[in-house]
Parts: sequence; C-alpha cells; structure tokens
Amino acid sequence: MHATALCRETGQPIIGLRHSRDGHYLASADLSRTLRVWYHGRLVLERDLVSNTARSRSLDRIRSFEISPGGYSIVIASGDCVREIELASGKELWRESRPPVFGFLMTCPKALALSFAGELALSYDDGMMETLPLGYPGRKLVRWRDHDAPFSMAYLCDAQTLVGTDGITVAFWNSRDGYKRAKWMLGRKICAVAASQSGGTLAIRTLHRVLIYDLGQPMTDNRQATIPPSSSRSPLPYPLRASAPVLRGLPSLAVSGDGSAIAAGDQLGVSIFDREGNLLDRYPQVKAATLSVSFVPHHHTLAIGSTDGTVVLWPYRTAPKLMPAFVL
Repeated sequence: MHATALCRETGQPIIGLRHSRDGHYLASADLSRTLRVWYHGRLVLERDLVSNTARSRSLDRIRSFEISPGGYSIVIASGDCVREIELASGKELWRESRPPVFGFLMTCPKALALSFAGELALSYDDGMMETLPLGYPGRKLVRWRDHDAPFSMAYLCDAQTLVGTDGITVAFWNSRDGYKRAKWMLGRKICAVAASQSGGTLAIRTLHRVLIYDLGQPMTDNRQATIPPSSSRSPLPYPLRASAPVLRGLPSLAVSGDGSAIAAGDQLGVSIFDREGNLLDRYPQVKAATLSVSFVPHHHTLAIGSTDGTVVLWPYRTAPKLMPAFVL
C-alpha cells in the first residue's frame, strides 16, 4: 500500500481531517480537542481547544473545521463557539457564539462549510443558519432559522448552493438569501453528505450504502422552476448515478475535488469508488478502525484518520479492480 504515517499512534481517535484547496495544508482534530495542522508534512500548528470554564467543558468537541481557500487561516466549530485562527502565527483572529436559548440553554455550532469563493456557512443546534464572507466582517450577514438545520453540509460547485442533512432529510439552500430550493426524505438514516468542488458529484452516506448523484449543471435561480417544491417526499432534483455498498463502522465520507472518486471508511478500512460505483481500491485496517478521510487535492492520495490516533497518507489506484463493489 506504501502508506506514509503523518501522525503516529497518539491514543486519541482522529475524528476529522480537512485539506486546503491547494493541497499544501492538512488539518486534523482528535477526541481530546487537539487541532493539528501540517504544511507539506511539517507540523505548523497544534492547539488545545478545551474550554477554560467547567460549564462549557461538557460541550467541548471539535464538530467541524475548514481551511481558508488561500491557506491563510482555519475556521473551527468547537464547544459553544466558532473561531478563526491564523495558521502562520497561531493567533485567534475572531470568536463568535450565539446567546443561550431561554437564557440558560447553551447553543453550539453543529457544522460549518466554506466555499472556494470564501463564503462561510454555519449551522447551530437551535435551528439558526448563517452565511458570511470570511475575512470581510463589514459585509452583510445572512441569517435564517430552519427546522432542517444540518449537522453535515457542503457547498456545491456554484459556490452559492448549500447541501446538508439533519439525519433524516437532504436539503438545498441558496446561501445568499436562505431560500430552501429543495428538500428530500430518503427514508433511511443519513450519516453524511459530501460534494466535489468541480465535476458535479454529490455523495450521500447511509449506514450501509453510498449514494452517488450527478449534479450536472449547478442549481441556479433561473432553473428554479424545474426544481420540485419543498416537501417531505419530493424527489432529489438530481439523477442517481450509482449506489455502492459499504461495510459496518462509523460512517466517514469524502469526495475528491474533481468528483472522480468517493471514499467511504468503515470498521475494516476504506473503500474508494468511482462515479459509477465501481471499487477502485481498498485500504485495509488491521488494528484500528477508520474515523475520518480526506482527499489530497490534485493527487491520487487519501488521508486516513483512525481510532488509534494515526494519520496516514495513502496513494490509491485509479484503474478499476477486477472485482465489482458488491463483493464487499
């Protein structure tokens, strides 16, 4: 397999991995609330994000994070706040949190997403959603409340359409005004969504399958009439391209930047599929289970985070194997 260990066994499970869009930076988060950032394999930032107050400590968990398009900073949703940290100096640029619900119930961010144009989307557990341009605090903040506020979301390749899931439904929003363009109920538990920066690929992870959709043309306002209205049983406004089975385990998911490969982790390793659901390659885990995956942009390489605290970089094959995906 020729996998390279970037971070050896720390004993703390790696619950999240993210690459910068140019592939130079890789960030990881573990269960002990430690954030690490590497630049070409060299550790440049390590930060303990444990809260200083005992009241907030029970909520401490790094839920989501993204590296800015230019690799200038990293935005983290952790505990009861969202913060941005400069990568070069480790300086915290800003920190925001929502007021408590009913005056005493603490509100925490559930997820965040960052478009290639630098727009930041936030989702909170009180149902509030926000979008704002990263690094331009003077520009207008868009805020709306939604019962389908997602715990997993991503921007589509048009940089203004958000897709996310609350575990039951998949919804699409216009990030410029909060308008919900479509909503779809899958009829089974949804664990994660991921979308490509280009190439028009959307992947939805359930407990036992990966559903791959062909986005085709970006969903824009002038095509709004062709999109079904919001309803609990409306079909997804994109055709299902493929469906691939996955093994048991904590459901991690990632889509490559060009949409040509989809990675799904499980208890015994990671499977790489193409857009048609064919199995390209398989990374086996022996001692630990996979918790997080992230593609290295512009390279056929996958970063894998495991329950034993290791982070490895694995070059996968791009030619389909002789066996189809259903043999998993």
